[in-house]
Order: sequence, then structure tokens, then C-alpha cells
Amino acid sequence: MSIRLDRRHVRSLVQEMGRVINGRSKSLPVLAHIKAEACANGAAVFTATDLEQSLEITLPAAAPNPGPAFLLPMDDLRQLSKSMGPAAHATFDTDADGVITVSVEAGEQSLSRSLATLPVTEFPEALREIEVHPYPVHRLLEACATAAHFASTDPDRHVLSGVFIHADASCVVGTDGRRLCRLPLPEAPFAGDVILPRSKVLSGFSAATDDDAGAVGRLEHEGKAFVEIRCGGVRWQSACLDATYPDYRQVIPAATVPWDARMTITPADAHFLETILREFADADHEEIHLALLQER
Repeated sequence: MSIRLDRRHVRSLVQEMGRVINGRSKSLPVLAHIKAEACANGAAVFTATDLEQSLEITLPAAAPNPGPAFLLPMDDLRQLSKSMGPAAHATFDTDADGVITVSVEAGEQSLSRSLATLPVTEFPEALREIEVHPYPVHRLLEACATAAHFASTDPDRHVLSGVFIHADASCVVGTDGRRLCRLPLPEAPFAGDVILPRSKVLSGFSAATDDDAGAVGRLEHEGKAFVEIRCGGVRWQSACLDATYPDYRQVIPAATVPWDARMTITPADAHFLETILREFADADHEEIHLALLQER
């Protein structure tokens, strides 16, 4: 079995999978690996997980010879991405004993070495079977990435650390109790409310490019909610925060009601205002409404 990648694909894998592989891999070394599969259709499928969220990336025409799956150590892949030249290609081969050999080719030069890895049987099967339906994914991802700027970073306010998708109102909400962002969606992506964890995957999910692309789904399993978002060759699943989101509507002044207040802007607010202007100043947002939330 072999998988062949150019430098662009290697660097993309390191960047995207690095959003999932985190400190938990120190206690579970297998989570510091990427599962690689060479499919019969010639595609290569890569999967990473931290047990709460999983990311799967499919690269077409990257696996000329199908075969059994194997694990790629993230550290080795990261070092490889730094050492490859612009025109270099890396080929990963496995033999009957499961030994992985990586060969880097650049012009007429070639360098090969073996990789120490773990048995693929140790990799957790974290991906679930979630039924999905078509949805304009890029609108959802943009709204989640924007709302995440307003979510809480306080470890004692766990429920506010996520991004709330309110099904009845078809909107995405993020707040830390002092600032709040509410963004409308064309329609509710899921059948019920969900609180997505603030994930680096969502903020870096750049594969969605048009309204007609993508699919989403929601699954209830053993009293816990899971969601899936697909776009192009990217598939992301995550467990939702198991909590009840506060009623954010109680602290938002209605846009149709006269509202008079005084706002003092200090240098400490510069980053907040810069974020608002950067995220909202486009053709899709003709007005910007600011709400000041009084802490009680």
C-alpha cells in the first residue's frame, strides 16, 4: 500500500489535524497519530481525534495502491513538512509487517527512512454514523467563527464557552456575559438546539466556498448530542456541550424599540471594536447593533 503527497498536502494535513491533536495525546499517545487509509477508489483518507471531536480529510488520487490502514505520527509529519522543498513529494509505503517507509523525492534525488509508529488497532473508532442533509455550510461556519470571538474564556463559565445554535430562531449566538453576538442563519441547521464547543477546526474550516456545498447532521446517543459538518473532502464531528444555554434574548434591546444609553470607549476596548468591524463590515451587514450588557 502507498500514499503519495506533495508538500502542499503535507502542510495542509499538519495545519488542519493540528487543530484536533492537543494536550490529551500526552496521556494517550495514540491520539498524537493520524490514521491513514488508502481506498480502492484511489483516495487517501486521514483521520484525527481527541475523543470529543474528530476530523476526517479525504484527498482524491493520492493513493495509487490501496491497502490496510496505518498510523502516522504527527511529530514526524510536522518535521517532514518543514524539510520538504517546493517540488518535493512524499510517499508512504507499508509492508506485510506494518513497517512504514517514507520516501521523499525532489527531482532526481530521493531519501527514505522508516517511521516508528503504533498498531492501527489502538486508534479509537471515534467517528459515528450520523445522517446528514444538504446545508449552506459556509454560512454556518462563518457565523460560528464570528460568534466564537464573543464566547467566554472563563473556565468557571463552561456553558458560555461554546457557540449556541438556536433552532427556533435560526441563529448563532456567542456571549461571555458582557458582550453578545447574534447572527441569523438562512434556516436552522439542526432539528434542535446545540452548543458547539469553541473549536479551532471551526475557525479554520476554509473548505466551504459556496451556498450549495456541504451537509450537516445531528445525532442523539445515550443522552448526548453529536453533530457532523461536511464540506468538500472535509468531515468534522463533535460532541456538543451538555448544558442549558441561558436565555440571551432577555438582555438584547429590541431593534425596533427606542434605546438611549451612554457608552464609554477605552483603549482596552480597541481589540473588541476592531473585531466587530473586521467581522461585520461587509456587503451582507448593512447595520451594526451594539448591546451593552450590565453584569448583575
